[in-house]
Formats: sequence, C-alpha cells, structure tokens
Amino acid sequence: MSGNRITILHDSFGKRPELKKDWGFAALVEFGGKRILFDTGNSARTFAQNTEALKVDLRTLDFVAISHRHGDHTSGLNHLFGLNPG
Repeated sequence: MSGNRITILHDSFGKRPELKKDWGFAALVEFGGKRILFDTGNSARTFAQNTEALKVDLRTLDFVAISHRHGDHTSGLNHLFGLNPG
C-alpha cells in the first residue's frame, strides 16, 4: 500500500453510515507524505462530527486548499481554525 489516499469528510451522497450527510464537500488528501485538507463543507458542526467519527486529526495538516468561496465549501473553517490556527 502506497499510503496515498483520499478520505471524504463531508458530502451529500456518501455511503458511510457513520458520517452525517449534508450539502457541500470536504476531503482529506494524503499524498507523498503530505496531509492536505480540500474544502471544509457546508456546516462546521457536520464537519466536526465527521472528522471526529473518522478520527481525523486536523491539527496535523500540511496544507488547506479551498476550491472557491461558497459556504458549502468553507463553512467548516471556523472549526478548523479553533483546532489549528496555524
């Protein structure tokens, strides 16, 4: 196994029963030893619940990328900054 993977953290259509579904998108991209958060979803609460359910440590990110400035991709930023202000 290469260790490279994409974990969906927040979306409307997921099939994982432990995750809450909501409009928007967020994913953790792990590639080449880097941990990159791509978007943060539509709800800080849902984003927090899903990252906790998956045991994703948001304090150990290398980068955060936001695809565009719509709420369904940025609303989890407040939760993220509470855990990882850097």
